[in-house]
Amino acid sequence: VGVALVLGTAGVCALVCQRKLERSHLALDDAAARLLETQDEVERLHGDAIDLGLARSMAQEELATLLAALDNLPRPVWRRGKDLELVYVNDAYCAAVGQPREEVLRQQIELLGRAETEQSRNLAREAQKTGHQQAMTRHAVAGGERRLFEVTERALPDGSLVGYAHDQTESEEGKIELDRHIRAHGAVLQNLNAGIAILAADMHLDFHNAAYADIWQLDEDYLASRPHFTDILETLRSERRVPERGGHAADKRD
Repeated sequence: VGVALVLGTAGVCALVCQRKLERSHLALDDAAARLLETQDEVERLHGDAIDLGLARSMAQEELATLLAALDNLPRPVWRRGKDLELVYVNDAYCAAVGQPREEVLRQQIELLGRAETEQSRNLAREAQKTGHQQAMTRHAVAGGERRLFEVTERALPDGSLVGYAHDQTESEEGKIELDRHIRAHGAVLQNLNAGIAILAADMHLDFHNAAYADIWQLDEDYLASRPHFTDILETLRSERRVPERGGHAADKRD
């Protein structure tokens, strides 16, 4: 009986130990599964980090390419933050104001000079407020020379702005030279004894000399109003200074 009792007790103990061992195995299996999941997550995060790094590297390369392109533009280009402060200027901008990029941004040097700082900010503010590009034309000293710039500000979706300037100095000089030639030719024509009149493309009087007004006895104020060619003829016919065309008088009476 004693032996049987001992054997029975030993069997119970063995059964308990077996169950504990089974539970331990289950715990180990569960821990191993969690470890594998963790390892998979670590590998996934590592892969994401690699992808993020590649994306960041590509974005930096694209940004560098864009900035290089902007620096190669022959016209000044800049960007403002939401507070209207300059946050980027290209090489042409720096050349125009005669300062390196770091100093331009540190001192907030406007392209049109300090005297036009408020006007430049107001233009940007209006573009930001309305959402439409705004432009103005101003003279400024650039590269030691007086230049004429058309300055444009455009608002971006995030509230910042991009601006650029178009140098119109040559166009302005061309217009001045053309006006000078026109005035010179006009002075020559005014001194001729022959009556001269020049009509514009719309057949309105564009120029006449004093001899023309004297010959046809036309009032200077009337000629200065740029009358149409047919109006001039009607005036001359009505005052019997040119003959009526065949049938013209009858047509008028009808």
